[in-house]
Amino acid sequence: MNDGVLKGLVFFLILIFIMSKNFVWNCQGVGYPNFGRIMKEYLREVDPCIVVLMETRNSSLKADTMIKIIDLPYSHRVEAVGYSGGIWVLRKDNIHVEVMVNHMQFTRTKIKFDDVID
Repeated sequence: MNDGVLKGLVFFLILIFIMSKNFVWNCQGVGYPNFGRIMKEYLREVDPCIVVLMETRNSSLKADTMIKIIDLPYSHRVEAVGYSGGIWVLRKDNIHVEVMVNHMQFTRTKIKFDDVID
């Protein structure tokens, strides 16, 4: 692959990522009674491809319940430790997330869209 084609492909991939709707929120806890309803309503209006929630501060059982309410079933989680931390990467089914590094304070991922060739 020549340099011009490679630069064009990189530009195309960056453009797709920028044009896709992504939502990242340091929510400082998802245990509030109205969180699921409010989040689901927001997601219906904005329709993001990827949602990242940080500082979720919830156990895995509550996380499973909340993810079902939010209705983005494809997910990766970094579990909260006590009442600190927690990262959820939620996505639609046409997005593939490969976890490269998983740590209690961050996660590094590789994101692939179905309609983009490797």
